[in-house]
Amino acid sequence: MVETLENLQHVYAKWEKKSSPYGRKGPAANTQPSYLAVTGSGRQAWKEKYGDTMRPQPFRRSRQRNKIPLAPMPKSNSLGHFKVMPTIFPETSKYERPFMGRCCSRCLASSRSHFFDEAIASQGLQNLLRLEPECNSKDIVSRIQYYLSWSSDRFTRHRYPNVSKVVLASTRVTDAIDRSVLEMAEKAESGGKSVKGVAKCPSKRAKSILNTMKAAISSGLLRFTAWFLDKVLSRFLNSVQVHSGQLEMVRRASEENVPVIFLPMHRSHLDYILITLILFHYDIRIPYVAAGDNLNIPVFSRLMKGLGGFFIRRKLDKKEGKKDYLYRAVLHTYMQELLRRGQNMEFFIEGGRSRSGKASTPKGGLISVVVDTYMDGVIQDAYLVPVSITYEKILDGTFNNEQMGNPKIPETFLRAVRGIWRVFMTHFGSVRVDFAQPFSLKEYLQSYQMGGAMNHVRRSSLTPIVPKNKSPSPGLKHAGSCSSLYGTDIVVEDSRQMIKELASHVIYTCIRTSALMSTNLLAFLLLTKHRQGATLQHIASTFDWLKEEVMIRGRDIGYVGKTPVVVNYASQLLGTNLVKRTYVDKKRHCSGSDLDNNNMDKVFLKPVTDLPHVFELAYYANAAISVFLLESIIATSVFAISDGEVFTSQSPGEEVLVSRLAVLEKAAELCGLLQYEFTFVPPCSNLDTELREALEQLILCEILGIKQYDDGNDMRQREWAQRLESSVSWANEDDDSDEDAELDEQLKVNVDVQESHDRLAFLLNVLAPFVEAYWVVGHNLTKLLEKDIPESEFMSLVQNCAMERVVSGVAGFAESVSMECIKNAMKAFDTLQVTETYFSTETEVSVKMLSLRDRYHDQEKLEQFIDDIEVCKL
Repeated sequence: MVETLENLQHVYAKWEKKSSPYGRKGPAANTQPSYLAVTGSGRQAWKEKYGDTMRPQPFRRSRQRNKIPLAPMPKSNSLGHFKVMPTIFPETSKYERPFMGRCCSRCLASSRSHFFDEAIASQGLQNLLRLEPECNSKDIVSRIQYYLSWSSDRFTRHRYPNVSKVVLASTRVTDAIDRSVLEMAEKAESGGKSVKGVAKCPSKRAKSILNTMKAAISSGLLRFTAWFLDKVLSRFLNSVQVHSGQLEMVRRASEENVPVIFLPMHRSHLDYILITLILFHYDIRIPYVAAGDNLNIPVFSRLMKGLGGFFIRRKLDKKEGKKDYLYRAVLHTYMQELLRRGQNMEFFIEGGRSRSGKASTPKGGLISVVVDTYMDGVIQDAYLVPVSITYEKILDGTFNNEQMGNPKIPETFLRAVRGIWRVFMTHFGSVRVDFAQPFSLKEYLQSYQMGGAMNHVRRSSLTPIVPKNKSPSPGLKHAGSCSSLYGTDIVVEDSRQMIKELASHVIYTCIRTSALMSTNLLAFLLLTKHRQGATLQHIASTFDWLKEEVMIRGRDIGYVGKTPVVVNYASQLLGTNLVKRTYVDKKRHCSGSDLDNNNMDKVFLKPVTDLPHVFELAYYANAAISVFLLESIIATSVFAISDGEVFTSQSPGEEVLVSRLAVLEKAAELCGLLQYEFTFVPPCSNLDTELREALEQLILCEILGIKQYDDGNDMRQREWAQRLESSVSWANEDDDSDEDAELDEQLKVNVDVQESHDRLAFLLNVLAPFVEAYWVVGHNLTKLLEKDIPESEFMSLVQNCAMERVVSGVAGFAESVSMECIKNAMKAFDTLQVTETYFSTETEVSVKMLSLRDRYHDQEKLEQFIDDIEVCKL
């Protein structure tokens, strides 16, 4: 077999030689026509034009292109290597800046080809702070007049109607008012009070709700704010980067006479104004922006309303378990009437700002209004635009206080002023805003209804609430409610599931569209590869490696420049409270010349992993987790299946073997456990398939290998042989054997190769803090065997336990103390039917209690559940 492969390589070399014009021998193959070979007429024409002293240069021989080198044939008797070895070409070995945000090819094929062409992708990035109109006059009055004239053209084409009267007169709101009147009358009669004047109260309340909620867009305020921000943002930001091609797609969608719904991720209070400013510069209709009522504070509320903000409650119902139908009806109708008039809208798909730096679980409340409006026939369609915003440095301060379990401090006017002053006194680097390709809501709903086009995610064995083989949806129907908002009275389960999957699809697109800034990559490296610190030179080397890995996976970066300079800049931007900088030679100090003179080994950078600063550093690092998420899931599963043997000392020649099917099964369980931390795949994809591809990626990277048997074959060849045998055999068609069942194979962990060992350790460190936090929560579930505990009290007990582990030096990762991670673990355990909550009626004030499910009151089964998490912990 080896001789055959060598002969094939010899033949390929001959073919390559014959097919290349430069491989031929003889002068005729390497020379071009000379001056003497020119015809007489051509010679005379040349003399008349250039004279006899100037001779034409012989045709320059084009540079011989680098031939694709023949990959060395594997010295193995296995032909299966042709199937698993990647084909590498010169053009694929280089990476270009990827164009992010294309629509899903599975469920949005039509939208993917709409608004897009090659010219869109070729357009580059622009700095929004340099897009203001040019005026040659130095007189400030003339410059202001010129700007106002320019901005008025961008506003006069768009109209922003007042829909207050229509909202209050709508059937939905009047029905809710009548319902409130009846409830108040019944309550008054039961209490022995007079019902006189009860009918007027709900009407007044509806008007008050609408007046507090509605926006009042002001053209003058919008133009002044755009001019003001152009001047002010450059004081504390280097740039606001936008992709012209992405905004061109948004502009084309805005000309289709249907509403455009902007669905950004929420990172800062500046998000509200930043998107409005970008759309204003590109002459796109300004959206109405849903803002939390925590920002409804003096002065700022008027400003936000004038820029399109309308305020909604953070919790729609003031009392737990009692729905405020009137408030819901006003909110739903207000949004619906704006959409009826073709107005654009914007709301944050995550709800509040992310406390961890990664995407939060999407909320479906407001997006359900858009779906309901379409299903009612009020609008013909709507274009949804996922938006991602990435900051090099957090503008709103840190969330360390909340991550430590302390309550959020309410927003006030004085706190807002202090925050603005702090912003002006600090440098925050650059901001990157990416707009994904607009997609049709109509097409998505049709794709969902088809059923066959939507391959819904198969839940793992840890999430039994959704069946694996879901029948196709029989069709979506309007819920027929008078105050519809998701989670309240959309009673059709198919509609509820569809809205959940739509929101999940949007958040997945936002994640895939987000660019990674220099601070994200540096923080990610420090917490995964250089937790004990490293020299600037070493970090710069791994920084280049990480950049390549990110861009190969289709994600863009938000910085340019030489790597040492970028790393040095990012470390200074993060600050000394997150990254400690020391010098090997204390008499020297790093400067720009030191970086240029290859003195980077004199600078030592070490991350601060103490509480609470580690939360802020993890905030920046968590944005990069999505790039390696599924590979990290597989790596953690390999570690669990091998019982941690991948890092224990092995005898010479001893192999660490894991079962392929066992790894995939454990990976599915791990995804079910972390379902509230990450969005692993879009709803139209299949999680099992994506996990298999991630496993193949680890094999291609040589972290894992396929076990070779004594006969020189591997399990792939055996599987192929069995399938071939079954296909040509006269087997009974009624045989119950599953021919398509996946065959297992043994995978070898290449722990003896240093590069593979380091890469595996890197992937394990990506998810290790989350696994440890979930294990701490699971370990404390044993306290519920004795008695039920109030949920808030239990979470405090868990966090205190986690802090004690950090203080005593037992914890491997201080990030495991995160209160957000603890809350997500509690949600996951409830979904996995390990715990449940109920409201206690023993006291005057209802208390939310936490208890174990009946199955896990058995201590043995509970300990088994905890052990299943512990095997994944480093």
